[in-house]
Order: sequence, then C-alpha cells, then structure tokens
Amino acid sequence: MIIFIITRYFRLVKTKIKKEKRTIKLKRAVILDTSAIMYRSHFALMGMRNSSGMSTGATFGFINTLESVIREFRPDYLVACLDVKRDELERTEELETYKAHRESMPEELVMQIDTIMKVLDGYRIPKYKKAGQEADDVIATFATKFSNDADEEIEVFVITGDKDLAQLVDEKINIALLGKGDKNSAFKQIKTDEDVVEYLGVTPDKIPDLFGLMGDKSDGIPGVAGIGPKNGVKLITAYGNLEGIYENIDEIKGKQKEKLLTDRENAFISRELATVKKELNVEYDKNKLKFEEKDFDSLLKLYEELDFKRFSKAIQEEREKLQSEDQKEVTEGEKGILEKNKRLNEEKLEKERLEQEKEEIKRQELDSDRENPIFDGISHFYEQVEYEHNSEMDKKMDEIQELKGKLIVEYEDQKKKAEENVMESQKSEKTRKVKGEKVYFERNYGKVVSWNEAYSVIEKMDKKVAIFENMLGISICDEKTNIVLLDSELKDILQNGNQENVESGVQINLFTLSNSADEKKNNKKNIENIYKLLSEKEIIAYNVKEYMKNGESEYFGYSIGGKTYGINNNRFGIKCTEYFDILLARYVLGTESLQEIEEIILDEFGVEIATFEEKFKKERRKKNFSDVSDNVISEFLSKRTFFIYKLETILKNRLQNEQFLNIFDKLESRLIPVLAQMEETGIKIDKKYFGEFQNELEEKINMLQNEIYELAGEEFNIDSPQQLGEVLFEKLQIPSGKKTKTGYSTNVEVLEMIANNGELAEDKRMIGKKLLEYRAYKKLLSTYIEPIPKLADKEDRIHTTFNQNGTSTGRLSSANPNLQNIPVRTDDGIRIRTGFVAKEGHSLISFDYSQIELRVLAELSKDKHLVQAYQDDQDLHSLTARKIFFKTEEDEISRNERSIAKVINFSILYGKTPFGLSKELGITVQEASQYIRTYFEEYPRVRKFLEIVTETAKLHGFVETFYGTRRYISGINAKNKNIQAQAVRMAVNTVVQGTAANIIKKVMIELHQEFKNDKNIKMLLQVHDELIFEVCDEFSKEYMEKIEKIMENTVKFKKVPLKANGSVAKNWGLLK
Repeated sequence: MIIFIITRYFRLVKTKIKKEKRTIKLKRAVILDTSAIMYRSHFALMGMRNSSGMSTGATFGFINTLESVIREFRPDYLVACLDVKRDELERTEELETYKAHRESMPEELVMQIDTIMKVLDGYRIPKYKKAGQEADDVIATFATKFSNDADEEIEVFVITGDKDLAQLVDEKINIALLGKGDKNSAFKQIKTDEDVVEYLGVTPDKIPDLFGLMGDKSDGIPGVAGIGPKNGVKLITAYGNLEGIYENIDEIKGKQKEKLLTDRENAFISRELATVKKELNVEYDKNKLKFEEKDFDSLLKLYEELDFKRFSKAIQEEREKLQSEDQKEVTEGEKGILEKNKRLNEEKLEKERLEQEKEEIKRQELDSDRENPIFDGISHFYEQVEYEHNSEMDKKMDEIQELKGKLIVEYEDQKKKAEENVMESQKSEKTRKVKGEKVYFERNYGKVVSWNEAYSVIEKMDKKVAIFENMLGISICDEKTNIVLLDSELKDILQNGNQENVESGVQINLFTLSNSADEKKNNKKNIENIYKLLSEKEIIAYNVKEYMKNGESEYFGYSIGGKTYGINNNRFGIKCTEYFDILLARYVLGTESLQEIEEIILDEFGVEIATFEEKFKKERRKKNFSDVSDNVISEFLSKRTFFIYKLETILKNRLQNEQFLNIFDKLESRLIPVLAQMEETGIKIDKKYFGEFQNELEEKINMLQNEIYELAGEEFNIDSPQQLGEVLFEKLQIPSGKKTKTGYSTNVEVLEMIANNGELAEDKRMIGKKLLEYRAYKKLLSTYIEPIPKLADKEDRIHTTFNQNGTSTGRLSSANPNLQNIPVRTDDGIRIRTGFVAKEGHSLISFDYSQIELRVLAELSKDKHLVQAYQDDQDLHSLTARKIFFKTEEDEISRNERSIAKVINFSILYGKTPFGLSKELGITVQEASQYIRTYFEEYPRVRKFLEIVTETAKLHGFVETFYGTRRYISGINAKNKNIQAQAVRMAVNTVVQGTAANIIKKVMIELHQEFKNDKNIKMLLQVHDELIFEVCDEFSKEYMEKIEKIMENTVKFKKVPLKANGSVAKNWGLLK
C-alpha cells in the first residue's frame, strides 16, 4: 500500500509538472525567408511606381507582409535570412545544373533591394547570410537553434513560400506559407506531421526522399525522370525512403522500375540537394535577435520618400500610441503595485515548491542510476568515451602487416619456382613418352597423390593442416607439404574398379579394384580411415561446418539454373575437435562483405585468383569435367589451401589484438559442430501431408480460376498482368485502374481497393476478392508446398543449412529451405509447419524465451520499472498500458489498451517513428508522438540507453553486443537525417537483438554438450528464437525439464531473470 501511495504521488507530481509546462507561455521566434517575400511581393505588385517614377511594388508588398507577420505572430525574436549569389553556392559543386537555369532577378526588383534592406534596418531586424550557403540552410540553422535553446522554450515560425522547408516541422518549428491563408490568417500554417502529410503527402523526415524522386524544376534538382509527386508519394509510403525503394526494386514493375534504375544516382544526389543543413556556423546571440521597438524616425523618413502615405500614417499612430501607453502605465502601475507584488510572490513560492519536487524526483533517479549503471556487466566497450592508445597493440598490428608482406613475397617466390618446375617438367616429358603411364607431378604448390599413398603422406604431415575440397578433389596442406587427391580416382575406387585409370606407376596397397561387394566395402572402409586420420588433425578451412558432415552436401557441388550437380553421396565427414574457420573469423572481425574465399585472399594478400565459375565456365555449361587435366585441378585446389593455411596466422592475430578471440573461440567456433550435427540429422516431413495439401491447393486454384472466368465473362491468362488489367479496367470498366506505358497495375494494393470498394457492384468487388485468394494460394504452393518435399532425402528428412554469417545482428539464418520465412502465427504458417513431424515413437519439443529482447533491454538499460516488472513476473504490456494511459493499479486494462502497449514496447525497441507507429495503430501522428513521449517519461533509462548506444556508434563507427559481437554501422555520422536515423536503428537492433542471438547460441552449445551422445534426443532446428528437438516419447517429460533448466540457467543476468517456455507435440504446427 505504501508503494502504491508513493507511486501515485510521483505520478501526480509528474502530471502537475506537465500541466505547468503547458501553462508557461512560449516565446516566439519568426524567421523571414527574405528572398521568397521579395519575389512574391514583386510579382504581386509589379509595375507600381511612386510620383517620381520609382518602382516601389516589391517594397510596398514587403512592408505589408512584414506588418502582417508582426501582427499575427507577435514575435519576441525576429531574423531575416538572405541568399548569396548562385556561383558562390557550395551545392553547385555537387551538381553543376543546380539552380543553373533560374532566370536572373528582374531588374525592377534589383532596383528595390537596397530600399528593402533599409526597411529591415528600420524595423531593427538583423540580417544574416552565410558564404557558400543558401538562405534555406541559414533558416534551418536558426530554427534549430531557437527550438533547442537551453534557456527558454521558444516556438519558431518560418515565413516562406518554399514547400521543401516543411521538412523542418516538429513540435516547436512551424511553417507559415505566403499567400496560402484564408479569412482567419494571411498564411497557411503547417504545424504538425499531419499538416505536412496533408500538404505534401509524406511526413517531414521523408520530404528529402520525395524530392529525390520528383525533383524540383525551379531549383534544377533532377530527381527521377517521369516520377511526379503522386507516384513519388506512393513509393515513399510503400517503401519508406530511397534505400527501401532500391532494396525492393524487384517488386516495382515496368517503366517505373526502369526509370528508377536509370536515374538511381540522380535520386540520391537530388535527396542530398533537397536536404537542408541545420548546423551552420552562424552567430546565435539572442540579445541581437530580439524584436523590440522600431526605428520610427528612419521608417517615417523612408516612407515619405517612397510616397507610402498609408504606412507613414500608420507609423505615426503607432509611435503616438506607445508614448501614450507608457504614460498611462506609470499612473496605473502605481495604483496596483501592492497587488502585483503579491501575485508575483505567490507565483515565486509555487515555482520554488515545484522545483523542489522536481529536484527530489531527479535525486531519486540519480541514486538509482548510481546503484544500477547502464551496461553493468558488459565489456569495457561502453564504459569508455574513447579507447586509450595502446602501443603494444600498435606493435602487434605492425607485425601483422610485416607478416603479410613476407607472405606476398613468399607467394611470388613459390610462383616463380613453380613456373620453373613446370618448364623443367615439360622438358623431361618429351624424353619420357611412356604410353598409358599415369604421372603424378608437382605443380605450383600441389602434388597430386594417389589415394593409395594418401594415408601415409597425411600421417607424416604436421598436426595443423589446411584443407579445401570441391567436386574435383581435395587438397591438404601444412607448412611444407601440399597434396591433392582427385575425385575422379576416388569414384573409380568406390564404383566400378576401372583398373586402367590407376594401373601404371601406382602400387595398389589400400584399395583393391574389382567388382566384388566385399572388396568395395573394404575400399570404403579404407577411405573412411583417411577421413578419420584427418579428424585427428587441427583443421584450417573455409566454412569448416561443411567438412564435418557425412553424406551428400550441395556445398561441394556446383549450381546451374537452380540445380546442383557434382554431389558426392558417399562423402565422409571430418569429425575434428580442433579447427579454425576462415569464413567465421572474418565475420567475427566485423567484415560483412568479401565473404568468398577468393575475395578474402584478394583483400588480405592483394593476390587475385580465378573463381570456380570463371575457371571452369565451359565445363559447367557442358556439365562435364572429364577433359579437365590433373594439372589444372591441382593448381586450382592447392592454391587455395596454401592461402588458407597462411590466413589462419593473420586472422588469429587480428582476433587477439582486437579482443575478439574470446567470442570467436568460446561462442562462434563452438557452435560449428552443433550446427553440423543439426544439419546432418535434419527434420522429418510428412510427404503424404504435403501431397494432399498440394492437391487441395491445386483444386482451390482451379475452382477460383473458373469463378474468375465466370465473373470476367471470358477465359484469359490470370497470371498475365497485361491480360488481367485489360479484363478488369477495359472490359469490366472498373474505375480503379490507371493505364501507363507498360499497362495497368494489378498489384495487391489495386486488388484490395477493388475488393473493398463499397461503390462498386457486388460482382466487381467479388472478382477482386477471388483474385486475391488465387494469388495467395499460388504463392503458398510455389514457395513452400511444392519445393519442400523435393528437398527431402530417402528417409523423408529435410536438411536445411544454417548460416552463422547470414545476418548483421548475429542471428542464424537458414537456406534450402529457408525456414525463417515460413509465416509466423498465421493459419498458412501453422498448416505448413504441420507437415514437419517427429519420426515414429518420437515427439517434437519446442522451447523459446519469453520476451527475450525486452528482457535484454531491461538488463542493459537497468530501467527500474522494466527490471521490477520482470523480477515480479508482471505482464510488461499491461504495465506499459497503465503508464501511457495514466491508469492506477485498480483500473482495469482493456484488451485494446494492452495490444497498443505491446506494439509500443516493441516499436521503441526497433526505432519506429511516430508516423510508422500511427500507421500500425491506426491513430494520428500526434497521438503516436504522445505515446512515445510518455513511454520515455515513464521508462527514462531506456532513452538513456538508446543515447549511449547512438553516441558510442558515432564515436567508434561500430557497436558491440553484451558479449562482444561487433557490427560496423554505415551512415551513423551521415549528415542526412534519414540515413542517420536508419543507422541509429541498426545500432540499437544490433546491441539488443545481437545480445539475444548470443544467448541463444550459448544455450545451443550447452544443450549440444548435454545431449550429443544421447540417442533419445536430437536438436533439429533453430528458427528465430525457437529451438526444436526430436525426443523419444517415453522420455519427453524428463527432457522438457532438462531443457528448461539449461535455458534458464546457462546465462544469468544480474537483474533480469530469463524465462523459457516449452511444449511437446507430434508435429511442428501443434507446438505452441
């Protein structure tokens, strides 16, 4: 009860403080876009002259606008921003055509500029311009400085005619458009995101992207040819920004796609040109910007010279009025002095009381901060503002560079020696023409060795060896020896015993070449022994996981047209316990690109070698490698093992010096055999179920096809957008269609408009609904139901491939099939998962963490409300609902309120903007903004956590998870606000999602260690945050308890407990 009273008290105090803020009158700053006002005034009153024949229209209009501004906005601060000449602009260096075609200023206006400057001086309005910069940038800078003023709350009004300045609109900055007003105002005021959306179709932060597409002819901004405002708004609404558009360019069809691709560079340049600069180095002295009393004498003199009788009379009356008010104030002020002092004293006391309450709340927050530092328990990374200079590290890095240099020299020496050996070999060949003799030779780094000799040669090699394998053979290399074993000879040994292939010059000691079944079995056993011998070595390889698996692997084959060839079904796995993975080391070091082995070699050594596709282009096309010489195969394979062997030294040094060796050795490397076992085991599917599902879908598709034909009144190709468009919009005359050069759009959005258009006849709405169903079923069939059974082995098991380096946040991804893409929590997703089953006598067990990412956020931020919620096992979404809807403990939380709170909890985590949140919740942008503000007020440490992550990323260019996984953040210091905002979201996602991914990996390693020799349970899948096991029915309850215990105790946070939820069923679809 005491806790409730205290909580209630602080809630009331906070509410009172908010109300007090609302009652405080904001100061007002007005910023004049001087050029815009001058031009508008000139064209409105062009030709106006005084009695002396002097042009005065622009000046008269300027004064009239100025008076309207002062009368309507009553500014406390007033500043005029001016342009510089076009040839002085920095933006012209980015694009020569920028404002190049603008007509020069009209002579009539030029003649009035000095007079207009005198008007500004008479009003005592300071004038500012910045060398090389546009007035828009000066305006944006002043607007930002006013709105962020540390001493006062200032509301800003920008007087302009430029629509692109609407990108400045936020809580304190407003745009007042010239000549767009109504009977209530001379200006159209744009104050909110909604106003901006109504005016331009997008929110303020998307305006540069919009101009990037549609350009601005008046400023010479090219944009994308043929993309106007309407299409620009549609594209931005659909994909968010330019990056989103080009990431999803394949979804855009026809000419629009061609235009976007053709003018891609223009789009990004245009966006940059349309983005205003907010941080120019301009003097910001509020005392100089105050708008107080006009210089009545100078203005009166100027107006008389211009024959502005109306303004002369107005200025005289204004001066007399001010003088009269001054005298009146003295006499009346004396009468009410006691009353005024009393009121001031009461206000002062109330202010002091509120300040004391604020200080008390602040003190409690600081005490909590000191007791629970953010990132408590994480590595040094977030505890330092800067890294200290480490001379020892510098020395080691120098050693690495020196080592690289030596290796490059060694490579050149080896290459030269190899070429000499080849020439010598060619000379001796001429003298040794022994018919049918098989010659094993040395070329470059590799020596082709018979499988008969392999065991004895490998046995003599060092403990540490590098290997590289493909469908042509395998190369094995240590410090001194590099050998190649040919796949063609291996096939002869295992298949038909063709004596001719290996008879001359070879003593058969391991393998007997005959058709006897027993002898073939012995041959296979002897090959297995070679792989067992390799398993005792310390293996260095590119993608070690693939070498660990038994049986067929597409990895070592080659693909043409989506089909893989050259798969060896009899492959033995190298079950090594000591290994170093080149691919994984590069990933841990933060390298998200250059992942192919040839690219890594080029990147680390500067040596370029041909890829498999480049080297064997002709053979791949023919699907026949029989004509490839042993020399070529040997050179191809042994080059790679040479460099792979050398790469281990370089990468291990880098891992150690950059403090990643621990996460590489203890986390990522230890996960390799776990994933290898999971892939090798696979998961069983019910082929009959998939077959029936396919038949069902095909029947539904056929039925829908006939119904669509009937509604259309003819048969046509439904899958043809052109034919479908003609039927819908020409034959049926449905009004939603708009024809372009490439035909009508018939995408999902268009079909949904038809299906939901209440003004259409029922049959026309129905054809839209039927087409949507048709497409959904076709996608389900082609993406999942048809291809999945084709991937199953003879035991009906699917062997997906898990990629450790597939995502930037550290989460695992999968391929062949991509299980991550199966829809979650939808009817279709559940039906697909139902086809994944346990083998007979077994069940599937599923476990995942409850709200793992929100728990990570609570632990890292140490926000007391989040931590307390999880410690007390509260429903976090209900708690958030109470806070954002200002409800007490007694108040009931509705289902809708909890749903909104759940969306907000995750939206904050993923950096969703007010506009994005408003779309998801179906509320206004203002309401969404208020929810987000309230969230941060109630969970203040979350905001602090986000700020620390952001500032760390800006400082170092990368972030790290709780356990040290690194990601470089592109664009974190970009000047473009949208690019930087996206980078900030990436940074936060990496820290939170990456930490969650680290936890899952740690748990998988522990579970593998616990169960690897247990025949009653196998770990099969890891999808998102879910782990799937296959367990013997009679032990399922026992294993449920074991798994839960390991998941909740492998990682123990200091503050927040981790909670695992599990279920058991016969198929994946029934698992909760």
